[in-house]
Amino acid sequence: TISSTDYETTTDGWEETGFFDPPAPYPGGRVNAGEYDAQTVSAGFVFTPWARFLLSPTIGWTTSRTRSSSDNGFETVPYRGDTWNFLTSATYILDEKTDLLATYLYGSADYSQDNQDSGLPLGIEYTRHALTAGFSRRMKHDRLLRLEYGFFQYFEPTLGGAADYTAHGLFASFRIPWK
Repeated sequence: TISSTDYETTTDGWEETGFFDPPAPYPGGRVNAGEYDAQTVSAGFVFTPWARFLLSPTIGWTTSRTRSSSDNGFETVPYRGDTWNFLTSATYILDEKTDLLATYLYGSADYSQDNQDSGLPLGIEYTRHALTAGFSRRMKHDRLLRLEYGFFQYFEPTLGGAADYTAHGLFASFRIPWK
C-alpha cells in the first residue's frame, strides 16, 4: 500500500497595530502545512499442518515520513522511520464444542531522531509484546463462552523508561445471539 497526504492551513488576513507604525499587514492565505508519505508491505497466511490445528501468521512493515512546514533541517527534522508487526494466532479444535486459542503480537518502531546537537531530540522508538491464551466453548442455542489470559510488555527507551509497562489480564466474554 502506498499512501500520501498533504495538509494545508488557511488563515484570514489581519494587521498588527499595537507595536508598528504604520501597522504591519499580514495578508493571510493558504500555506502548505505538511506532508505524510507511507509505504506498507504485509502478508498473511493460514496453515493447517495437522487436522484440527490452524496457524495464521501475518507480518507487516511500514516505512513512513511526516514533514511539517516548519521543518528546516535543524530544529525539527522530518519524522521518518519504520514499523514492524508480526501477529500469529493458533487454534486447536479440541472437540466439537471446545477450541484452544493462542495469539502473539510483536511490534517495533524506530522513529528516533538523531539531531540533538542542532535541535530537538524528537521521535519515538518502542518494542511491544502481547501474548494471549485461552479457550472457547460453544453451548446450546449458538451461545459462546470465551476465557483468556493475556501478558503484555511495552518498552520505550526514547522516554527513558517512563512509558514502559508489564501487564497481565484476564478476559471473559459470553456471546448470546440476537434473534
